[in-house]
Amino acid sequence: MKNVISQVFECFNTGETNGIEDLILPEYYSRNAAGAPQDCLAPGPAGFVAMMTWLRGAFSDLHFEELETIADGDRVMVRVIMSGRHTQDFQGLPASGRSFSVQQVHIFRLADGKLLEHRSIRDDLELLRQLGATRAIQPAFVDRPAVRFARGPERLRVV
Repeated sequence: MKNVISQVFECFNTGETNGIEDLILPEYYSRNAAGAPQDCLAPGPAGFVAMMTWLRGAFSDLHFEELETIADGDRVMVRVIMSGRHTQDFQGLPASGRSFSVQQVHIFRLADGKLLEHRSIRDDLELLRQLGATRAIQPAFVDRPAVRFARGPERLRVV
């Protein structure tokens, strides 16, 4: 099972789609395709290839480095670092030319030795920050000299 997942990430890394039908069932779906172009929502290899093509189009040098893989029953969980360079439009964000590197966790369900389902846990805000779409957010109280608790109508007072 882990070998199938490594082959899937290798497809993303190289852009190679030959033999994808050997890795992905016709019923395959990704639960994290919301916000992607419509063709990425298609089931089976077609949706997978559309997602791969879309991401590789937006991010040149796209690469997934597998850090840790855990398999249990029909599920495989992989912690990866996704990296690349933002060279084309991505969800309305014009190309910035910036490089990025973010950690993700991908959870796959397999049947008959092929991918059936995908979901992921991603830090999309960190990705957008690295692409220059947003700035780092710092809590307002960090720059304050002291925070004291008070009784009465004003529960928190900055001094």
